[in-house]
Amino acid sequence: MGSHYVYATKESFVLKFFILLFIFILASCSLTKKIISPATEVVTYGIKSKPPQYGSWYLAAETPKEIKFMSTHYKEEMIIAFIKTYQLPKLSSNEEFFEHVLKSSGQVTKASLNGAICSKNVAMPDTPKIHDADKTKKLMKFISYHCKHPKKSNVVVYMAYSVKHEPSSSYPLFQKHASDFFSNIVFTRN
Repeated sequence: MGSHYVYATKESFVLKFFILLFIFILASCSLTKKIISPATEVVTYGIKSKPPQYGSWYLAAETPKEIKFMSTHYKEEMIIAFIKTYQLPKLSSNEEFFEHVLKSSGQVTKASLNGAICSKNVAMPDTPKIHDADKTKKLMKFISYHCKHPKKSNVVVYMAYSVKHEPSSSYPLFQKHASDFFSNIVFTRN
């Protein structure tokens, strides 16, 4: 029995090359984080928001009930601005709302935000903790709100702004940037 040789034609080589090139380009495009404009309005169930208005942000998640903006200013720093809505049984009073939030999130203070009754939680630790898979110690600061949607009585909106960074770096504008982000959130009827 003789051996059979299969010779690739020039055309089949070129076709395979372009198919591989197309697959590579498609894969790289799907992994690229697209920076969004500060003017971009993102809408989810009962909420309209713009990304934070400083730096470069990309839309990390957008679902019917969730919006997540992310930014990495430096390799060791990650900032997340997050909004999520969820349904509750109809609550008869604001006190019932606060009782529900206290059960789920611990110590909070009562607050208001853009016409909504909310609970606010702030964590600004001075001691770094191990947060990453590579076991490095980082500081994690966050401000979050649980708000009773002012136009949908059985909807709660959870919003958070957080930063994770090296203990040697600082983020002096954290509270101002968080406040600016929260003030841009609009509660809608949709």
